[in-house]
Amino acid sequence: MSIYLLPLVFFVLRWFFSSLFCLPWSLFDPFLALVAMHAFFHGFEARRNIMFALFCGLVRDMTGLDTLGLYMLTYLATALAVA
Repeated sequence: MSIYLLPLVFFVLRWFFSSLFCLPWSLFDPFLALVAMHAFFHGFEARRNIMFALFCGLVRDMTGLDTLGLYMLTYLATALAVA
């Protein structure tokens, strides 16, 4: 499975749980968890970590109502801090 497919799968799961079961995801951010796990296991591949963090941030920014680029910067900082 491609690593870039996981954020899209988590987006669908997040939508499913929040709309059908009315369960809020306010305490857990699955995209941030993906970025942290990817950066932890691929610590020496800086370019791959940066691209994955930016992709996860872009998916989160495109599906939310927050400022564009906010999650991209925070996910990038998290990936660099973990790596």
